[in-house]
Amino acid sequence: MSSTDSPRPNHTVTAIVVAHDGARWLGETLAALLRQTRPIDRAVGVDNGSRDGSAALLSGTLGRSAVLTLPRSTSFGQAVAEVLDRLGPAEGREWLWLLHDDCAPDDDALEALLKAADDDPGAAVLGPKLRDWLDRRLLLEVGVTVDLRGRRDTGIEPREFDQGQYSGTRDVLSVSTAGMLVRRDVWEEVGGLDPFLPLFRDDLDLCWRIRSAGYRVRNVTQAVAWHAEAAGRRRRRITVSGDHP
Repeated sequence: MSSTDSPRPNHTVTAIVVAHDGARWLGETLAALLRQTRPIDRAVGVDNGSRDGSAALLSGTLGRSAVLTLPRSTSFGQAVAEVLDRLGPAEGREWLWLLHDDCAPDDDALEALLKAADDDPGAAVLGPKLRDWLDRRLLLEVGVTVDLRGRRDTGIEPREFDQGQYSGTRDVLSVSTAGMLVRRDVWEEVGGLDPFLPLFRDDLDLCWRIRSAGYRVRNVTQAVAWHAEAAGRRRRRITVSGDHP
């Protein structure tokens, strides 16, 4: 390293996997988490009152001491907040890697996200390109915005295949909490996910507040994750909210 080069921060990554009746997908998600080319520093699982064996999957993979059990009515944001309360204060530059039980990252996803963080110190949130769990050619998200009526908009056509047409790292209004990498100090600065948004659009609200605080939100297409969108597509029953996106 030359005298003009600035040292790269020593990142610590805490992965938080939140499950709610997600055993159908959770095994693959956990396996993908453990295959990362840049290993995570610690992992915590949260089971929100599952009745399908999700808690046993979390404990069997992460260890019982690394798994919290919360009521079925617990929201995603509340689950993450409970984890952070129990972990204590952050040490150094800590990142939270948020994973839904139905979101499996590619093996080098975390490595690509952290490289993008190194390249842009102003970025506080980074998200992967999301593709469909079943048809893995289909694009789901490369960042999210809102239209003039305030509706969530991905800018992707129905059944649009990934042919590299969105390649690159770019500023976006929001990324999904499915695979979101967020600086813990910034998360705490803005207050985390809003408890009044228990399931849908909580990620959009969080990223909007983070951008308003002067940080950048970026989508990193070199990082890929496959998402089943089980709640949004009504592939399972959701207890925390009766709303539909």
